[in-house]
Amino acid sequence: MSTVVLERRTRPRPAPPAARGIPAHAVERVTAPADLDHFFGLQMIQTHVALCHPEIEAGDCIEVDFDRREIRHDGLYMITIRHDDGAEWHGARRFQFRPAAAGWELWGFDIGAENWAPMTPGMQSRLTVHGEVREVYKPASKLRRAAA
Repeated sequence: MSTVVLERRTRPRPAPPAARGIPAHAVERVTAPADLDHFFGLQMIQTHVALCHPEIEAGDCIEVDFDRREIRHDGLYMITIRHDDGAEWHGARRFQFRPAAAGWELWGFDIGAENWAPMTPGMQSRLTVHGEVREVYKPASKLRRAAA
């Protein structure tokens, strides 16, 4: 008995479809507020303290555009405020532009008073913008606890 082997050409397979999920980002660790000056572009950062209660709390991951070093439009920004005594406050705050008699006026959300307040030129001079917060990601476990 003899064995016959047939050879058959295969059709080329199409390339698999591109991934449809969210692109992966490495989460950066910030050990001191001064580290924020060294970032650029879009970065994912895990927070260890509340930066803007209740929007950004400890354990959240935030996506920050560190190429935005000034307030150009309404949004949530990572900032540092220098006080007269030399102390610094680090966190995140919402800002918006409102129409005024001389054009546009910058307003910031005062969390303590729970309302919007105009940003005086003196306050703006003490403000350092590190970047614009594009997205806030909450851990699923935290969302489950809040829903219960």
